[in-house]
Amino acid sequence: MNKECLMCGNNFWIRPSHAKSRMNCSLKCGGKYRSKYLLREKSSRWQGGFKIENGYKLLLVKDHPAATERGYVYAHRYLMEKKLGRYLKTDEVVHHKNMNKLDNRLRNLIILSPAEHMRIHHKLKSYTK
Repeated sequence: MNKECLMCGNNFWIRPSHAKSRMNCSLKCGGKYRSKYLLREKSSRWQGGFKIENGYKLLLVKDHPAATERGYVYAHRYLMEKKLGRYLKTDEVVHHKNMNKLDNRLRNLIILSPAEHMRIHHKLKSYTK
């Protein structure tokens, strides 16, 4: 059966049994369609401006100077900045005292220098051996 691609408008052939699940003519068009229509506020899975990546929570704060290309900032750094009333310097590391990357309560966060932070993790690593 012939179907029209929702992204580029080209017609493509598809088995009738796949007609409901396949909306695009190629993987490239499918990727473009997902990024344009199924991400962020338009997605049924939108969680309100945050995502979890590498165990850390990231917040959508597009105008932040340390935001990624897509506008996300690490939540623990953002919350510490709000507490201090200023942006963090690049040589300031926000450490999770209980080692839980998702526990962003202010009492669990502390600012360290990179050297202090490495020292803590090195000690913890040696204790686990």
